[in-house]
Amino acid sequence: MRTRHTSRVVVATSGSAASQAAIGQAANEAAARGLPLEVVHVVPPMLPAGPYVAAPDVAVRRTGREVLAHGEAMAHLVVPRLDVSTTLLIGSRTDAVVQHAADAALLVVGAPPHGLFERLWTGSAVYGVAARAACPVQVVPP
Repeated sequence: MRTRHTSRVVVATSGSAASQAAIGQAANEAAARGLPLEVVHVVPPMLPAGPYVAAPDVAVRRTGREVLAHGEAMAHLVVPRLDVSTTLLIGSRTDAVVQHAADAALLVVGAPPHGLFERLWTGSAVYGVAARAACPVQVVPP
């Protein structure tokens, strides 16, 4: 079990190009501040499953863990000896990230993409996190 640091840099990733840029920036920020880096990814708690109201989706969580592993590897490429942990969050993207990073020294997120469809999918989460976070937020362009 990993201990949650109250003084850490948190970066939220979706696996997108903007998230990759955010991970690189967050790794550099964590190293410059002498803090550990925590890479987080959010998956929905339940998905509709046939006639049942909702059921956990194992494949979505497995994909989430793959996104986190890629983010951790990317952070180590940028700063090889950086203390990096990963956390799979379950819930609404905005709420989960805001709550989890409440005590972080810095929260880093990737800027929403320029395409309309991608902006509709990720833009509201980025803006919602930036507007509601209790810690400083850095939005990084792709």
